Amino acid sequence: MKLESVTPETIKEISNRELTNLHWRIHQLWAQKKYKKMNVKVLKSAHTIVIDEMKVRGLNHVEDAMKKMTSKLETYLESLD
Repeated sequence: MKLESVTPETIKEISNRELTNLHWRIHQLWAQKKYKKMNVKVLKSAHTIVIDEMKVRGLNHVEDAMKKMTSKLETYLESLD
């Protein structure tokens, strides 16, 4: 599933394994700084939707560094305006 197509509706259609893999992929993109080549909002939105669905399904998700880093990045980007 492409990150741009992740919505609360589309995410319900994938298996737990696919959901977990998608979550892992989002973290890989973040760790590899691939988000610079894509819209940060798309990455953050996909991550939020994925973790919300993981919670609905009872899958384990720990609050993570990506969420904190995203917040810091948003603050920085807002300071540039």
